[in-house]
Amino acid sequence: MIQIGRASCRGREKIMLPDRELITVQVRKTATADEVYACTVPKLGLQSPSSAVYFYLFEIVEYSFERKLESNEFPHHLYIQNYSTASATCLCVRKWLFSAGLESRLTASDDRLATFMFWMSIDAVDRGTIRAEDRLYELKALQDASRKHEATRSSSSPIVRPIRVRRAVT
Repeated sequence: MIQIGRASCRGREKIMLPDRELITVQVRKTATADEVYACTVPKLGLQSPSSAVYFYLFEIVEYSFERKLESNEFPHHLYIQNYSTASATCLCVRKWLFSAGLESRLTASDDRLATFMFWMSIDAVDRGTIRAEDRLYELKALQDASRKHEATRSSSSPIVRPIRVRRAVT
């Protein structure tokens, strides 16, 4: 939408949610990542909007690599740069939470958040970011989203373990 007399140009940004759902937000083309994310939060469907602070916008750079956007970046510019790619969007919402205890408490009280965590865990196993080790069969059995609480619950022997990444010393 272009308005004469006011430089206001709006665009539609497609954003992939952690459960692989694609949403569209209508924002100014010059909106920052913070502004775009603020428009995204109501569409997340979280039971507690305060849980949204544990998520943010990421750019899908490659299949196995996502980059967290800086608050002052312009997502529309990224969207335009990647417009001709085969994927539906280059923008996604991912968790920005690194506390297993807090994650467990949040997923116990918010079904939508548990769904997000569940699908991000499945994606991490598929990408090789975490290993299911000898419990891959059990994880695949839990892949039905209706069983997400079983997969995300904390236990003394978790189904998935993070891979330790060793960096080459140069």
